[in-house]
Amino acid sequence: MMKIIHLNSGILISERTFERSYIEDIAIHPFEDKIVVVGFDNKKRKNVPVQVAFAVAMDSKKLTEQVFSSWGFSGDSMGNDMADTRLYRVSYGYNDKLYILGETAGGNTAFRWNGKDFQTSTLITYDSYNTGYQTRSEHKMYYAELNDKNGQVVRGQMTFPRTSSNQGNTNRAKDASFFIDKEGIIYIGSGGTAFARESSSPGGGSIQGIGLSGNKVIILGTSNGGYLIDESSKSRSGLQSEPPHPFRKDNQSNLYLGIFEKP
Repeated sequence: MMKIIHLNSGILISERTFERSYIEDIAIHPFEDKIVVVGFDNKKRKNVPVQVAFAVAMDSKKLTEQVFSSWGFSGDSMGNDMADTRLYRVSYGYNDKLYILGETAGGNTAFRWNGKDFQTSTLITYDSYNTGYQTRSEHKMYYAELNDKNGQVVRGQMTFPRTSSNQGNTNRAKDASFFIDKEGIIYIGSGGTAFARESSSPGGGSIQGIGLSGNKVIILGTSNGGYLIDESSKSRSGLQSEPPHPFRKDNQSNLYLGIFEKP
């Protein structure tokens, strides 16, 4: 059970209790009286444990008035979309659009769809690093733009590394930094990330992939104490979990990035 509390100058304005397993993040609409809460629940599908992501929006003045609810399916309704799903981050970008970040433990996932059903596809795929063939239960990062009015996925995308034998590898969203600039470019600072390929981006410090609506997704992770690239990590046992990179970008397009370095 979780509780959302609204305070103003230290005075309790309103509160709402949730029958939820994990509340991971909250976003506040920049202009409207609206907040969005994301996380995931522990449920069961055919008596087997499964984690199910949720995104819920509500009036920020009256927390009992719900605006939308996405995902949050019952375990037994998931059918062939039985992979664990989790949402860890939610943010209004500097373009005033709503975005979420999470991960899924498998390719047969509810994140393939629009957050409301299991038949309306919203995934954007370009290459083998965001198309889920030859993958299993390794954790795949997922990000999406949501319709701010009804919570439906406008477009989403998975991203994950592959080993030298082209098998899927792990890319975690847990504890990641998440930022969207005014041009709709998504920045993700991810801990515990390893890619079995070299980056084609300038400087080799990031993978710059085609993302949502043709904009780029820039992912900077840590592996062996350095940047994203780690040819030696061919399995989960080779991954190292380190602090994520915080991002900030000003209105002159200057990007500021905090990097952790081992002593």
